[in-house]
Amino acid sequence: MSFDTEPTELNVEQAVPCGLILNELVVNALKHGCDGRGRCAVRIAVGRAGELVRVAVSDDGPGLPAGFDVARLRESATLGMRLIAALTRQIGATLQVAPGPGARFVVLVPSTPARGPRRGPRSSLPPPVTTAAG
Repeated sequence: MSFDTEPTELNVEQAVPCGLILNELVVNALKHGCDGRGRCAVRIAVGRAGELVRVAVSDDGPGLPAGFDVARLRESATLGMRLIAALTRQIGATLQVAPGPGARFVVLVPSTPARGPRRGPRSSLPPPVTTAAG
């Protein structure tokens, strides 16, 4: 597994669903990309793309099945892909399938700054989650 990260920020309301999306994409890469081959390469990249946070997961496996359509994830037979679709919508992100070899998913999350103190019963949100380079 390899990582390519740069400092990025998401508020906690984005970071938690984004972490769940990332987890599901990595599990899928390990389960389907490695598929009994012994050794395989899984790459995770996190960085900025203008005003967006870009999260990418790729593998060097056999790729996606014929007819795979990212626009139809809500109708997917697998719970994991439906979960990815729901969480992506929840945070206003875009999910893309990039050409491979292997499978390559890119999640583009709108960068929303952490909110300051709020009036009412909750005083504030936790500070943004930041990834460190390297």
